[in-house]
Amino acid sequence: MPLFKLCNLAELDDIDSRGFVISDVSPERNIFIVKNRLGVFAYENRCPHNSAPLDWVADQFLDYNKEYIQCANHGALFELHDGHCV
Repeated sequence: MPLFKLCNLAELDDIDSRGFVISDVSPERNIFIVKNRLGVFAYENRCPHNSAPLDWVADQFLDYNKEYIQCANHGALFELHDGHCV
């Protein structure tokens, strides 16, 4: 997959997330990034349990305390640094 500049990291808070649609590839990709103290991680914006998008509203992928990625559809929680479901 080609490399794409998605945003400037300085635009993100210390713990933050942001969604992107990459339409320059086929099929287009709906992804999001998570930034935390361990680094920046990119994930497909799709719950592995039901294939629904994970975001509550645009760029809202994290739970209230910004400790986990949270599925907007059914509340599943995932680790920020590796996407592991907890």
